[in-house]
Amino acid sequence: MANRRNLKKDINCLSYEIISECFTYNYFFPKKNDDKIKEIIADTIKMQGEFITRVNHVDGKDNKTLTKQHFKKLNEDLYQNAVKLVDEINNLNKEK
Repeated sequence: MANRRNLKKDINCLSYEIISECFTYNYFFPKKNDDKIKEIIADTIKMQGEFITRVNHVDGKDNKTLTKQHFKKLNEDLYQNAVKLVDEINNLNKEK
């Protein structure tokens, strides 16, 4: 299991990459889907804050199995949310 510092760095890196993709999309397609891009950026920032909070507040710190379950669930949720946000960016051109 990774330590908390590295997990926080991974969360921040993933969030910044998603936001960077939003700005890149906005650069290549100006004035197209502006509101949707802003919504994705806001969701990414919200996701980042929630996951950093979840890393900082672990229930059952003394019980290793609960801690492992907590971080396993956190990693799964992080992956699912990141995939959802990236899919939203990828589907922007498909919308009309």
